[in-house]
Amino acid sequence: MNATPSSPSVTPPGGDRPRLALLLRRAWYGLNQTFRRRIAGMGVTPDQFTILRWLGEHPEGLTQRVLADLMASDPNTITAILTRMQKAGLIERRAHAQDARCNLIVLKDKGRTVHAKLQPLASDLQEQLLAAVPVSKQAEFLKQLESVCAALDADDAAQPVRKARRKA
Repeated sequence: MNATPSSPSVTPPGGDRPRLALLLRRAWYGLNQTFRRRIAGMGVTPDQFTILRWLGEHPEGLTQRVLADLMASDPNTITAILTRMQKAGLIERRAHAQDARCNLIVLKDKGRTVHAKLQPLASDLQEQLLAAVPVSKQAEFLKQLESVCAALDADDAAQPVRKARRKA
């Protein structure tokens, strides 16, 4: 990567390889902003679309805790997003049959319709981005990203303070 005022190098001075965290952040931010532009005017944010997608894949519903885990997000953030989505008529909260302490989040018809309209845009963007990686290496690239995520999950699980707080 060439360093320019608009695109500084992610390789530290004197370093021989880019900083992983900066690369991941730039990739995530770029993906999020590109998708945000593509769905502008559709009435949802990229995070809301991701919730629609997860709920579309789980028509029986998911709890807020599971959604927070799937989205690698804070439960309070997910609660705020879900409240906006419920007000927009995209989702509904239902009592959980086995656990009165939590709700199941399910798609409403409007949520299914919005998801169906936006899914092709998300799929097209994924294909466009994966095209930057040779076809023969795409599966391995995704597998390596999963390995990075698994390593972070293992580190998170090994932290007793966070784990104890999470259960509280």
